[in-house]
Amino acid sequence: MLSRSQRYDLLAQLLDYPEQGGYAESVARCINELEGGYAEAAAMLQPLYERVREMSREATQELYTRTFDINAVCTLEIGWHIYGEDYARGALLVKMREQLRLNNVPESVELPDHLTHMLILLGRLDGEEADELAARYLLPGLDKMLDGMAEGEHPYRALLETISHVVRADHDVKPIAPREQRSDPPDWKNRLPVFGQQGCGRR
Repeated sequence: MLSRSQRYDLLAQLLDYPEQGGYAESVARCINELEGGYAEAAAMLQPLYERVREMSREATQELYTRTFDINAVCTLEIGWHIYGEDYARGALLVKMREQLRLNNVPESVELPDHLTHMLILLGRLDGEEADELAARYLLPGLDKMLDGMAEGEHPYRALLETISHVVRADHDVKPIAPREQRSDPPDWKNRLPVFGQQGCGRR
């Protein structure tokens, strides 16, 4: 059975732009690895495999772009879902970049608050730090993305639901819903803190 960090690394790989071929094989491998201890999550991922297994690389790339790059409500940048364009997102980006460096997570061409970075980082954190990242950012961001996929056909929804299921199973936390966005500087008593500034969101 995979370790937690290996499991999150594998899920994060499925969120990368499918530059090379073999995406369906990667999904199948992830399903196979999850079946050992996360049978429900493995079953949740199956619809994505069924959709992409006979798609060409170009078609898979188009599906990815149409899902995550064109539709802003499904962007993979978690900080945007939490803070929008508020300056607090900038503080989160700085903190995330620091955490990636401290935990030896290579930064890709994506911004530090990209879901792939957060997943990989989550697998390398323990205890309250891991719970805080899951509760304050990763899970609320996933919930907002899934809300954005509520209508229409979205094959990648299966992957996001799988990630949410696995993270919830691994971390004894409930998502902390972000407050309504405001245009003026945030009152920290009414807004989510930047990761690492306060204790975790265990409830």
